[in-house]
Amino acid sequence: MREIKEKEFHNLIEWVTTIDSKVKKIMSVSRGKLTAEQQLLTFKNVTYSNFLAALLRLLDARVLTKNLQIAGLSLLRKIVEVENKEMSTPAADWDTEDWVHSKRIITLKQDSMI
Repeated sequence: MREIKEKEFHNLIEWVTTIDSKVKKIMSVSRGKLTAEQQLLTFKNVTYSNFLAALLRLLDARVLTKNLQIAGLSLLRKIVEVENKEMSTPAADWDTEDWVHSKRIITLKQDSMI
């Protein structure tokens, strides 16, 4: 059961980190049902950077319960970890050689959280 939950969490993170392309795909499928202007308004704020900014604001405002704050921090950690395709363990357990090949993309993800 734990493995299933971890896989679902991983899939959620993959979806969030590629949300911009996912929204474009959804938009292309919905063409014809909505005008171009309606499509833009429907998903205007659904972007990776907006999602991340909203999550960081929620965590910073301290309006979430302690368990939800921990879950939010886990989301942020996993967003960075998912960029290292070769590792499935938490980043805290990585040795330098475990992530150095993904350093550029990991740094970009970490910087997007600032």
